[in-house]
Amino acid sequence: MEVPKRCCINPDTVLASEIGSVCSGLKPWVSVAQFLIREERLGDESSWKPYIDILPEFTNSNIFWYVFGSFDYFWFLGEI
Repeated sequence: MEVPKRCCINPDTVLASEIGSVCSGLKPWVSVAQFLIREERLGDESSWKPYIDILPEFTNSNIFWYVFGSFDYFWFLGEI
């Protein structure tokens, strides 16, 4: 099984989006986070709404401890 690239959110997706020029100098994971925040805020206007709607509101995945350094920082990002 293969997922079409147009169905994936990755740094290339962000660069091709309306906010691509703003996110071009950011670390890849930061640009994807910015994209997800923006798409979530667009609500029904986002073509990514069905995907955004199934994402968990919170997670305790170990990746966030590594990337952000502390869960408190991730919690702050989730509240923006």
